[in-house]
Amino acid sequence: MIITETTLIICTLVVLFATLTPLLNPFFRRIDFNKSKDLTAELPPVAIIITVHDNTADLSKHLPLFLNQDYPALFQVIIVTEKNDSTTENILKQYSHDKHLYVTFIPESSRYMSRKKLAITLGVKASKCEWNILTEASCKPQSNKWLESMAQNFTQAYNLVIGYSNYLPNNNTYERFEHLRTFYYLIQRAQKQIAYRTNGTNLAFKKSDFISGDGFRGNLHTTRGEYDFLVNKYAEKNRTAVELRPQAWIKEDYPTKQIWQSRYLFYLNSRKFLKRSPSFRALFNTDMVAMFANYLLILVATAYAVSQHNYILLVVAVLSMLITLILRIYIARKALLKFNEQIPSLKIILFECQIIFSNLSYFLKYKKADKNEFTTHKL
Repeated sequence: MIITETTLIICTLVVLFATLTPLLNPFFRRIDFNKSKDLTAELPPVAIIITVHDNTADLSKHLPLFLNQDYPALFQVIIVTEKNDSTTENILKQYSHDKHLYVTFIPESSRYMSRKKLAITLGVKASKCEWNILTEASCKPQSNKWLESMAQNFTQAYNLVIGYSNYLPNNNTYERFEHLRTFYYLIQRAQKQIAYRTNGTNLAFKKSDFISGDGFRGNLHTTRGEYDFLVNKYAEKNRTAVELRPQAWIKEDYPTKQIWQSRYLFYLNSRKFLKRSPSFRALFNTDMVAMFANYLLILVATAYAVSQHNYILLVVAVLSMLITLILRIYIARKALLKFNEQIPSLKIILFECQIIFSNLSYFLKYKKADKNEFTTHKL
């Protein structure tokens, strides 16, 4: 068969797209895992703030893991809970002798401020420490050196520290994959520019910054998004540390489908009020467009080759699909394994494609939702 100019051009484009578009990928972009820590520096006092609401079973399982951290300096575990919550009170009584435990209560009513933001604010004000770590009762540190590993970043060079968190391995595979993929985007931004937000539950910040910045002022009207707003408001260029060592990881019990969906819908609402949102979303959209454009080009080339009985183009199209799949699987698996995430190779391709459809589904649900659910300032 004679290779025509048209065939040569199409073959070149298909191979070029197959080779280059997998590189437009958060898993391919570099993350610094080896940033040195000053292991000889004196560790500061630290407060761990945990808010409790309808998750006392989680608190019962995980509270000992926080109280028993191997940390040479003073540390507090501040539990902020509802008044007259007898179940939580009974759990806390079991640890009342522990010198690290401090309990404070949310007033029975609050206006123009979500209960969660109020609880965090009360926790910060109750803290005796400059450095505070915000996490959840549903989370469990993966090591008794979690606190020390996070605290090794608490130096004058930084005012925020973002640690890695994800769902436990026995939980839904897609949610773990999507969570880590988003985390890659966020950490690359934090390490190279100014942090945008965090999708995790392992965040350290300074009490003085929180108090001088009037806490959540500027986003009190939103019902959720506490971690996002803390990072977005208080992040400064080159002053956000990222702690990725395994001993500093936190794992979270898998949320119900309703909670997972709720988190995404609340993010769709809160991102309108986050600085640096357009540039972050532009990068994500570029990666997605490139991925689907590549698949579409290969499919169109395949259909054209079959219709024209152009077997050279057909072979090139099939090889290009293989190149794409191999590159995307290799790049993703290499990134996933750095966080000990075991996800089958074929699911990686399916999950990458699923993200855009899941996001579209949530976007449509958000458009149909009652917007009063996302604000404390009801109309």
